[in-house]
Amino acid sequence: MMWKTRFIIPGLMILIGIGFYAETVQAQRSQQERRSRSEMLLKERLEDRLKTETADAIKLLNQDFTSFAEKYLDSDAFGYSEEKPALSEIVRMRKVLNQFAAAPVLLLDENQEAVLYLKMTEEESKAFAPPAPVKKKTELDVTGYGDDIKEVIKSGLADVQARNYQDFINNLYPLAELEQLKEQERESWLVEQLSENDLQLKQLQQDFQQLLSIEPTITNFQGMTLAVYQISTGKNYPNANQYRYQFDELGEPSDRIVAFEKVGKNWRFVDGNKQAREALQSARGGLSGDGFIQLRWELKDSEWRIVEIPFF
Repeated sequence: MMWKTRFIIPGLMILIGIGFYAETVQAQRSQQERRSRSEMLLKERLEDRLKTETADAIKLLNQDFTSFAEKYLDSDAFGYSEEKPALSEIVRMRKVLNQFAAAPVLLLDENQEAVLYLKMTEEESKAFAPPAPVKKKTELDVTGYGDDIKEVIKSGLADVQARNYQDFINNLYPLAELEQLKEQERESWLVEQLSENDLQLKQLQQDFQQLLSIEPTITNFQGMTLAVYQISTGKNYPNANQYRYQFDELGEPSDRIVAFEKVGKNWRFVDGNKQAREALQSARGGLSGDGFIQLRWELKDSEWRIVEIPFF
């Protein structure tokens, strides 16, 4: 009996161990399968919810834009909280969103983001793309200092020294900026801001005096004819990072670039905001390189909000 006991007990222990291991593995597999099923069900519920949210958003947009914007649009992304867009833009938005009525949903970022996506050709996208920007003809009664850049700088310096700030602004500031100031009725505000900023006035005079001692490079840059000056900052240069007509793309970071743009028959400060406006317009093009457009949602404070609409 003793001989049998020595061999049977270890054998039983091995069998019991194998059985326990098999049960543990099976339990883990079952747990993983339940977790996978749970995640799949959650994913399906979220996808169904996003499809429903999209359908409801489309329906509400077709009824009333203001209610649609308040309920579904992320205010940081679109900024329609104070003023709604033109009717033509609302109609175009309806056309775009209607394309996503039956689009598939892709969940991202641990179910915090969702994208509805569609395949579209470049030709098809033209029907939804934003209209080309219309260049307004300015109604400003302003001319400029002329087309001789050296005389322009001399005249600008003379007006600053004589405190003729309104003439300096009218003759040198970009026309688009002047037009905006006129629309907002802020022309006098800008004159006051300049007249009260002794630091900027001192720097303007120093810069213009330095510009008179060097020759500009006349060049074309992004469709603009520019007179470009590269001047050193110097040890006593104030507010270097905020100077209003800095144009970094055209020169080395260690120096400053002062650039004038030829507008008609007059040289003016380069319109530094033009690139930002054009970049904003370009960013509205919603067709990706691989031919997809997407409607993107984000979960914010337990509510789904639209943060990206193609072509907007």
